[in-house]
Amino acid sequence: MATLIVLVDGTVPTAGDFNFNFTALNNETRPVLTGGTGRSSVATGALLVGQGTSALTVTTTGSTGQVLAWPSAGSTPVWEDRDAADFVRGFRARRHTGTASIVSVQSIDLLMMVDSNGTPYVARNVGAFDVDSATAGPTAGGRDQAAAFSTGADVHLYAIRSGATVTGILSATGPSGAGPALPTTYTHYAYLATYKLFSGNTTLPLHRACGDFIAYEGRQTVLSSGASTTEAAVSVTSVVPTAAISYDLQSDIITVTTDGSGQLNVSCTVKLTSGATYWAPVVAVLSGLGTSATTALPAGQAKTLPVVGTGFLYDWDVTTGSGPELTMSVTGYRVPNGG
Repeated sequence: MATLIVLVDGTVPTAGDFNFNFTALNNETRPVLTGGTGRSSVATGALLVGQGTSALTVTTTGSTGQVLAWPSAGSTPVWEDRDAADFVRGFRARRHTGTASIVSVQSIDLLMMVDSNGTPYVARNVGAFDVDSATAGPTAGGRDQAAAFSTGADVHLYAIRSGATVTGILSATGPSGAGPALPTTYTHYAYLATYKLFSGNTTLPLHRACGDFIAYEGRQTVLSSGASTTEAAVSVTSVVPTAAISYDLQSDIITVTTDGSGQLNVSCTVKLTSGATYWAPVVAVLSGLGTSATTALPAGQAKTLPVVGTGFLYDWDVTTGSGPELTMSVTGYRVPNGG
Protein backbone atom coordinates (compact mmCIF):
# COMPACT_ATOMS: atom_id res chain seq x y z
CA MET A 1 0.00 0.00 0.00
CA ALA A 2 1.44 3.38 -1.02
CA THR A 3 1.41 6.51 1.17
CA LEU A 4 0.88 9.97 -0.35
CA ILE A 5 2.41 12.99 1.42
CA VAL A 6 0.52 16.24 0.90
CA LEU A 7 1.85 19.60 2.12
CA VAL A 8 -0.42 22.05 3.98
CA ASP A 9 -0.78 24.17 0.89
CA GLY A 10 -2.20 21.19 -0.94
CA THR A 11 0.86 20.50 -3.13
CA VAL A 12 2.60 17.16 -3.42
CA PRO A 13 6.43 17.28 -2.87
CA THR A 14 8.65 16.02 -5.64
CA ALA A 15 11.77 13.83 -5.42
CA GLY A 16 13.92 16.93 -5.79
CA ASP A 17 12.45 18.38 -2.59
CA PHE A 18 13.45 15.30 -0.64
CA ASN A 19 16.93 15.20 -2.22
CA PHE A 20 17.52 18.84 -1.28
CA ASN A 21 16.59 18.20 2.36
CA PHE A 22 18.77 15.11 2.60
CA THR A 23 21.72 16.95 1.06
CA ALA A 24 21.35 19.75 3.58
CA LEU A 25 21.28 17.27 6.47
CA ASN A 26 24.33 15.44 5.17
CA ASN A 27 26.33 18.67 4.83
CA GLU A 28 25.65 20.11 8.24
CA THR A 29 27.98 19.59 11.23
CA ARG A 30 25.92 17.70 13.76
CA PRO A 31 26.66 18.08 17.49
CA VAL A 32 27.55 15.17 19.75
CA LEU A 33 24.15 15.36 21.51
CA THR A 34 22.37 14.39 18.28
CA GLY A 35 24.82 11.63 17.36
CA GLY A 36 27.39 13.71 15.48
CA THR A 37 31.04 14.54 16.02
CA GLY A 38 30.87 18.30 16.14
CA ARG A 39 33.50 18.39 13.39
CA SER A 40 33.24 19.14 9.70
CA SER A 41 36.28 17.02 8.67
CA VAL A 42 38.87 14.56 10.04
CA ALA A 43 42.36 14.21 8.59
CA THR A 44 43.28 10.91 6.97
CA GLY A 45 44.78 8.57 9.57
CA ALA A 46 43.70 10.72 12.53
CA LEU A 47 41.67 9.35 15.44
CA LEU A 48 38.68 10.86 17.24
CA VAL A 49 38.80 11.39 21.00
CA GLY A 50 35.68 11.89 23.10
CA GLN A 51 35.21 15.15 25.05
CA GLY A 52 31.90 14.56 26.83
CA THR A 53 29.14 16.60 25.13
CA SER A 54 31.67 18.85 23.38
CA ALA A 55 32.92 18.29 19.85
CA LEU A 56 35.35 15.38 19.49
CA THR A 57 39.03 16.26 19.30
CA VAL A 58 41.32 14.78 16.68
CA THR A 59 44.83 13.33 17.05
CA THR A 60 47.59 14.10 14.63
CA THR A 61 48.58 11.37 12.17
CA GLY A 62 51.39 9.12 13.32
CA SER A 63 54.43 7.65 11.57
CA THR A 64 55.33 4.04 10.88
CA GLY A 65 55.90 2.05 14.08
CA GLN A 66 54.62 4.75 16.46
CA VAL A 67 52.08 4.14 19.23
CA LEU A 68 49.58 6.38 21.03
CA ALA A 69 50.51 7.76 24.45
CA TRP A 70 48.56 9.94 26.88
CA PRO A 71 50.68 12.80 28.29
CA SER A 72 48.24 13.17 31.21
CA ALA A 73 44.79 12.00 32.30
CA GLY A 74 42.02 13.49 30.17
CA SER A 75 44.41 14.92 27.57
CA THR A 76 44.47 14.22 23.86
CA PRO A 77 46.82 11.29 23.06
CA VAL A 78 49.90 11.87 20.96
CA TRP A 79 51.96 9.61 18.73
CA GLU A 80 55.36 8.51 20.07
CA ASP A 81 58.08 6.08 19.04
CA ARG A 82 57.84 2.73 20.77
CA ASP A 83 59.93 2.42 23.92
CA ALA A 84 61.11 -1.09 23.09
CA ALA A 85 64.58 -2.18 24.20
CA ASP A 86 66.86 -4.72 22.57
CA PHE A 87 68.20 -7.58 24.70
CA VAL A 88 69.52 -11.11 24.40
CA ARG A 89 69.12 -14.40 26.29
CA GLY A 90 71.44 -17.38 26.04
CA PHE A 91 74.23 -15.64 24.07
CA ARG A 92 77.32 -17.82 23.45
CA ALA A 93 80.39 -16.79 21.48
CA ARG A 94 84.18 -17.03 21.29
CA ARG A 95 87.04 -15.73 19.20
CA HIS A 96 87.51 -17.76 16.04
CA THR A 97 90.02 -20.57 16.60
CA GLY A 98 91.96 -19.81 13.41
CA THR A 99 91.47 -16.09 12.63
CA ALA A 100 92.09 -13.46 15.31
CA SER A 101 89.89 -10.85 13.62
CA ILE A 102 86.74 -12.99 13.75
CA VAL A 103 84.25 -13.45 16.58
CA SER A 104 82.22 -16.63 16.21
CA VAL A 105 78.71 -16.51 17.64
CA GLN A 106 77.79 -20.10 18.46
CA SER A 107 74.12 -19.73 19.38
CA ILE A 108 71.51 -17.37 20.83
CA ASP A 109 68.37 -18.59 22.60
CA LEU A 110 66.33 -15.39 22.31
CA LEU A 111 66.82 -12.00 20.65
CA MET A 112 64.63 -8.94 21.10
CA MET A 113 65.62 -6.69 18.20
CA VAL A 114 64.45 -3.15 17.40
CA ASP A 115 64.48 -0.88 14.36
CA SER A 116 65.09 2.88 14.25
CA ASN A 117 61.45 3.51 15.27
CA GLY A 118 61.63 1.13 18.23
CA THR A 119 59.50 -1.50 16.49
CA PRO A 120 60.42 -4.88 18.00
CA TYR A 121 61.21 -8.17 16.32
CA VAL A 122 61.77 -11.44 18.21
CA ALA A 123 64.11 -14.15 16.96
CA ARG A 124 64.48 -17.49 18.73
CA ASN A 125 67.11 -20.23 18.54
CA VAL A 126 69.48 -18.24 16.33
CA GLY A 127 72.20 -20.36 14.77
CA ALA A 128 75.94 -19.76 14.42
CA PHE A 129 77.48 -16.91 12.43
CA ASP A 130 80.88 -15.20 12.17
CA VAL A 131 81.71 -11.48 12.16
CA ASP A 132 85.10 -10.24 10.91
CA SER A 133 86.57 -6.93 12.12
CA ALA A 134 88.85 -6.91 9.04
CA THR A 135 85.93 -6.81 6.56
CA ALA A 136 85.05 -3.27 5.42
CA GLY A 137 81.40 -2.23 5.44
CA PRO A 138 78.73 -1.50 6.08
CA THR A 139 78.28 -5.20 5.43
CA ALA A 140 76.70 -8.12 7.22
CA GLY A 141 79.40 -10.25 8.81
CA GLY A 142 81.89 -7.37 8.90
CA ARG A 143 82.24 -3.77 10.10
CA ASP A 144 79.54 -1.10 9.83
CA GLN A 145 82.07 1.36 8.39
CA ALA A 146 84.48 1.42 5.48
CA ALA A 147 87.48 2.64 7.51
CA ALA A 148 89.34 0.32 9.84
CA PHE A 149 88.74 0.63 13.57
CA SER A 150 91.26 2.56 15.66
CA THR A 151 94.07 0.60 17.28
CA GLY A 152 93.01 -0.65 20.71
CA ALA A 153 89.45 0.60 20.23
CA ASP A 154 86.31 -0.72 21.88
CA VAL A 155 84.22 -2.49 19.24
CA HIS A 156 80.63 -3.51 19.74
CA LEU A 157 79.01 -6.66 18.38
CA TYR A 158 75.39 -6.50 17.21
CA ALA A 159 72.97 -9.02 15.79
CA ILE A 160 71.21 -7.61 12.71
CA ARG A 161 68.16 -8.76 10.78
CA SER A 162 67.02 -8.76 7.15
CA GLY A 163 63.71 -10.59 6.77
CA ALA A 164 64.23 -14.04 8.30
CA THR A 165 68.05 -13.73 8.19
CA VAL A 166 69.88 -12.91 11.44
CA THR A 167 73.65 -12.36 11.35
CA GLY A 168 76.07 -9.89 12.94
CA ILE A 169 78.05 -6.68 12.51
CA LEU A 170 80.80 -4.87 14.46
CA SER A 171 80.50 -1.14 15.19
CA ALA A 172 82.33 1.68 16.96
CA THR A 173 78.92 2.84 18.23
CA GLY A 174 78.18 1.54 21.72
CA PRO A 175 74.91 0.26 23.21
CA SER A 176 73.94 3.68 24.54
CA GLY A 177 74.04 5.13 21.01
CA ALA A 178 71.72 4.87 18.03
CA GLY A 179 72.88 1.41 17.04
CA PRO A 180 75.08 0.30 14.14
CA ALA A 181 74.96 1.58 10.56
CA LEU A 182 72.88 -1.12 8.92
CA PRO A 183 73.62 -2.59 5.48
CA THR A 184 70.97 -2.31 2.77
CA THR A 185 67.80 -4.40 3.49
CA TYR A 186 68.72 -4.81 7.18
CA THR A 187 66.16 -3.24 9.50
CA HIS A 188 66.58 -4.46 13.10
CA TYR A 189 69.48 -4.88 15.53
CA ALA A 190 70.30 -6.04 19.07
CA TYR A 191 73.44 -5.38 21.11
CA LEU A 192 75.41 -8.50 22.04
CA ALA A 193 78.86 -7.65 23.41
CA THR A 194 81.84 -5.27 23.48
CA TYR A 195 85.51 -6.17 23.00
CA LYS A 196 88.86 -4.43 23.31
CA LEU A 197 90.95 -4.76 20.17
CA PHE A 198 94.35 -6.24 21.05
CA SER A 199 97.54 -5.75 19.01
CA GLY A 200 96.29 -3.48 16.25
CA ASN A 201 92.95 -2.54 14.75
CA THR A 202 91.49 -5.99 13.99
CA THR A 203 92.75 -8.47 16.61
CA LEU A 204 90.06 -9.60 19.06
CA PRO A 205 90.98 -11.11 22.44
CA LEU A 206 90.79 -14.82 23.12
CA HIS A 207 87.58 -15.15 25.07
CA ARG A 208 84.44 -17.13 25.79
CA ALA A 209 81.12 -15.29 26.06
CA CYS A 210 78.16 -16.70 27.96
CA GLY A 211 75.15 -14.51 28.62
CA ASP A 212 76.43 -11.11 29.75
CA PHE A 213 79.87 -12.35 30.88
CA ILE A 214 82.94 -12.14 28.64
CA ALA A 215 85.63 -14.43 30.10
CA TYR A 216 89.22 -14.02 28.95
CA GLU A 217 90.93 -17.30 28.12
CA GLY A 218 94.06 -15.94 29.79
CA ARG A 219 94.36 -13.58 32.75
CA GLN A 220 94.99 -9.94 31.87
CA THR A 221 97.48 -8.50 34.37
CA VAL A 222 96.64 -4.97 35.52
CA LEU A 223 98.92 -4.75 38.59
CA SER A 224 102.36 -6.37 38.75
CA SER A 225 104.21 -6.57 42.08
CA GLY A 226 102.13 -3.78 43.61
CA ALA A 227 103.89 -2.66 46.78
CA SER A 228 102.35 0.72 47.63
CA THR A 229 101.60 1.41 51.28
CA THR A 230 99.61 4.51 50.31
CA GLU A 231 96.62 4.66 47.98
CA ALA A 232 97.70 3.89 44.43
CA ALA A 233 95.46 3.96 41.35
CA VAL A 234 95.35 1.01 38.97
CA SER A 235 93.83 1.42 35.51
CA VAL A 236 91.86 -1.40 33.87
CA THR A 237 90.94 0.48 30.68
CA SER A 238 93.31 -1.59 28.53
CA VAL A 239 91.31 -4.76 29.21
CA VAL A 240 87.84 -3.58 30.36
CA PRO A 241 85.72 -1.77 27.75
CA THR A 242 83.98 1.46 28.66
CA ALA A 243 80.60 -0.16 27.98
CA ALA A 244 81.21 -2.88 30.61
CA ILE A 245 79.23 -2.66 33.84
CA SER A 246 81.53 -4.73 36.08
CA TYR A 247 84.65 -6.88 35.97
CA ASP A 248 86.20 -9.75 37.92
CA LEU A 249 89.49 -8.94 39.65
CA GLN A 250 91.77 -11.80 40.69
CA SER A 251 94.71 -11.54 43.12
CA ASP A 252 97.28 -13.82 41.51
CA ILE A 253 100.22 -14.00 43.90
CA ILE A 254 101.35 -12.28 47.09
CA THR A 255 104.92 -12.10 48.40
CA VAL A 256 106.04 -10.65 51.71
CA THR A 257 109.26 -10.66 53.76
CA THR A 258 108.93 -11.71 57.39
CA ASP A 259 110.71 -10.04 60.28
CA GLY A 260 113.78 -11.50 62.01
CA SER A 261 111.70 -14.01 63.98
CA GLY A 262 109.71 -15.14 60.95
CA GLN A 263 106.62 -13.16 61.90
CA LEU A 264 104.37 -11.24 59.46
CA ASN A 265 101.18 -9.18 59.79
CA VAL A 266 100.12 -7.35 56.64
CA SER A 267 96.86 -6.60 54.83
CA CYS A 268 95.90 -5.17 51.44
CA THR A 269 92.62 -3.49 50.55
CA VAL A 270 90.92 -2.50 47.31
CA LYS A 271 88.61 0.50 47.06
CA LEU A 272 86.87 2.57 44.42
CA THR A 273 86.79 5.89 46.27
CA SER A 274 89.82 7.59 47.74
CA GLY A 275 89.71 7.68 51.52
CA ALA A 276 87.03 5.01 51.83
CA THR A 277 87.66 2.42 54.51
CA TYR A 278 86.87 -0.43 52.13
CA TRP A 279 84.82 -1.03 49.05
CA ALA A 280 85.79 -4.62 48.37
CA PRO A 281 86.55 -6.99 51.24
CA VAL A 282 90.20 -7.18 52.23
CA VAL A 283 92.20 -8.74 49.42
CA ALA A 284 94.72 -10.27 51.81
CA VAL A 285 95.17 -10.56 55.57
CA LEU A 286 98.39 -12.34 56.43
CA SER A 287 99.65 -12.93 59.96
CA GLY A 288 101.56 -15.50 61.97
CA LEU A 289 104.78 -17.34 61.34
CA GLY A 290 106.21 -17.35 57.82
CA THR A 291 107.98 -20.39 56.39
CA SER A 292 111.02 -18.38 55.30
CA ALA A 293 112.33 -14.86 55.14
CA THR A 294 110.42 -14.31 51.91
CA THR A 295 107.02 -15.99 51.66
CA ALA A 296 105.00 -16.43 48.46
CA LEU A 297 101.30 -17.14 48.78
CA PRO A 298 98.81 -18.41 46.16
CA ALA A 299 96.04 -16.41 44.54
CA GLY A 300 92.96 -15.34 46.43
CA GLN A 301 89.35 -15.44 45.28
CA ALA A 302 88.17 -13.25 42.42
CA LYS A 303 86.11 -10.19 43.33
CA THR A 304 83.53 -8.45 41.17
CA LEU A 305 83.95 -4.68 40.97
CA PRO A 306 81.62 -2.24 39.22
CA VAL A 307 83.11 -0.08 36.51
CA VAL A 308 83.77 3.27 38.21
CA GLY A 309 86.15 5.69 36.54
CA THR A 310 89.23 4.04 35.07
CA GLY A 311 89.87 1.32 37.66
CA PHE A 312 90.47 0.88 41.38
CA LEU A 313 92.73 1.91 44.27
CA TYR A 314 94.76 -0.34 46.54
CA ASP A 315 97.17 -0.01 49.44
CA TRP A 316 99.10 -2.22 51.87
CA ASP A 317 98.96 -1.91 55.64
CA VAL A 318 102.12 -3.37 57.23
CA THR A 319 102.33 -4.11 60.96
CA THR A 320 104.99 -6.84 61.01
CA GLY A 321 107.25 -7.81 58.11
CA SER A 322 108.18 -5.78 55.05
CA GLY A 323 108.06 -5.51 51.27
CA PRO A 324 104.63 -6.97 50.52
CA GLU A 325 103.83 -7.24 46.81
CA LEU A 326 100.65 -8.16 44.97
CA THR A 327 99.94 -9.09 41.35
CA MET A 328 96.34 -8.75 40.13
CA SER A 329 94.55 -9.63 36.91
CA VAL A 330 91.18 -9.12 35.25
CA THR A 331 89.63 -12.46 34.28
CA GLY A 332 86.52 -11.12 32.56
CA TYR A 333 83.78 -8.49 32.52
CA ARG A 334 80.03 -8.07 32.12
CA VAL A 335 78.23 -6.15 29.39
CA PRO A 336 74.73 -4.60 29.38
CA ASN A 337 73.09 -6.98 26.89
CA GLY A 338 70.28 -8.11 29.18
CA GLY A 339 71.85 -11.42 30.05
